[in-house]
Amino acid sequence: MTTDTVGWVWRYTINLAGALAHRGWQVRLATFGPPPDAAQRAEVDSLPGVMLVAGEFPLDWAGADRDAMQAAAAELADMVRREACDLAHLHAPLLAAAADWTVPLVGLIHACGGSELAAGTSPQLVKDSEWHWTMTRQGLEACDRLVAPTLASAAMVSVDRPVKVIYNGSSPHLPVGPERKAPFVFTAGRLWDETRNVALLDAVAGKLDVPFLAAGEQIGPGGQKLKARNLRLLGSISMDEINAHLSQRPVFVSAAQVEPFGLGVLEAAESGCALVLSDIPAFRELWGGAATFVDPHDEAGFLSAIEMLIQDADLRHKVGAAACCRAMDYSLRAMTDAMVSQYEGVLEEEHSAAQKVTSSAIRH
Repeated sequence: MTTDTVGWVWRYTINLAGALAHRGWQVRLATFGPPPDAAQRAEVDSLPGVMLVAGEFPLDWAGADRDAMQAAAAELADMVRREACDLAHLHAPLLAAAADWTVPLVGLIHACGGSELAAGTSPQLVKDSEWHWTMTRQGLEACDRLVAPTLASAAMVSVDRPVKVIYNGSSPHLPVGPERKAPFVFTAGRLWDETRNVALLDAVAGKLDVPFLAAGEQIGPGGQKLKARNLRLLGSISMDEINAHLSQRPVFVSAAQVEPFGLGVLEAAESGCALVLSDIPAFRELWGGAATFVDPHDEAGFLSAIEMLIQDADLRHKVGAAACCRAMDYSLRAMTDAMVSQYEGVLEEEHSAAQKVTSSAIRH
């Protein structure tokens, strides 16, 4: 299973790999991006049956070129053979097009590069988009199964084949505790990423009478850097620290312009936080009726929505309860069940195909 060491893909991978290991699967993780830090390595070490076997591959959405991605795919395919893996789960489907794979491939359509290309907010990706689009298209065709975390993310690609939608899932890390007496606002994610629209949140923070806390990476793998004057930046804090903030039920805000799913939103909802979200397809699909929606370019709209929730405790509790109730639909168990079904299905198809080849050879 591939994963990125920056962004929410890491959290998704750890959740899924741990759940798979609990069911008896052996998972080998290959990391893209900077080397896993000590905390990330400790997370992997805490999961029996999960092992880091390769790392520091280039990120296609952070300026890597075609040659680098082809070399990474070839090395991954060799690793799969050395480790005697039964299948490969790729978070960047373009890898499927660039190597001689000997196992079935399950591709996930939620790569950050695809999102940034769709939004047009990554100058480097837009500049190099021709090879990226071509290689991604070929990879989508080469995968044996395709999975997307929302109908909205599946719609971002145009492929003439089935795409299975499997909603991301999580297990609440902490019970919902007492609300902090003084309300505050919270956001989390890749703060440097222009698609996360943090500049708008920083402007909103400067007009609020309550603290607006922001957790996450401030410098991207390509040197991108967040410029913020009003947000209270917490840096890259641990999940335990994030959960400690969420357990106090702040107003959670995401103004993302493009989002395949939004695992951070789910984690906030599990804690009973009132949600103020950008009005984009994925968020509407997941949180319609359980959040306040604002046009992602409407600074005044975000300010008004946040202030309304801050000033009205009853409304804040009502919206937070609705989000918490909706979060129950997106469980780690349901996600794992659905992914295992995909894995077992593609392995059964491979076994049946191999039997047909063997039978044909015997007859001849």
